[in-house]
Amino acid sequence: MQATGMAAAMRLDERYREAIVRVVSETCGPQARVRLFGSRLDDALRGDDVDLLVELPCEADDAAALQRQLCVKLLRALDGRPVDVLVVGPQTRRQPVHERALREGLVASADAFLAARKLRNRLVHEYVEDRAELAANLGAAQAFVPQLGATLANVDQAIARLPLRAAS
Repeated sequence: MQATGMAAAMRLDERYREAIVRVVSETCGPQARVRLFGSRLDDALRGDDVDLLVELPCEADDAAALQRQLCVKLLRALDGRPVDVLVVGPQTRRQPVHERALREGLVASADAFLAARKLRNRLVHEYVEDRAELAANLGAAQAFVPQLGATLANVDQAIARLPLRAAS
């Protein structure tokens, strides 16, 4: 599954980012992508709701029902924070709000993010004595480099869109 804006500085703490990734992955499958967009990406804005765009690899049988299901699960997972969820598939006619979400969202694979995090924790917090295991872990870490580079580029673009603030 792919996640959005989840690594950027935003008004959404780590446990809620993880909850969003988990709920979307469990509900929509590992190939779904989720993009955080809207006011939660900008510390200067004060919107309360969490705006998410969920992109499916194929059309949902009932996108409206899936959208409602995601809203209910996310509302619970986010301790009652209001959530707006848009669900789109490859054939969905894009509306301006979809284009905004695609433009603003910072995308990374949620499954890859969770795998990278698990691998990072293993490399940083565990002493691996087996050379073959260490080599395999380092090889796996190298495989994440393109994803991290793309995420960094997306974060840089998002930062560039922010209004400049005077230094204090």
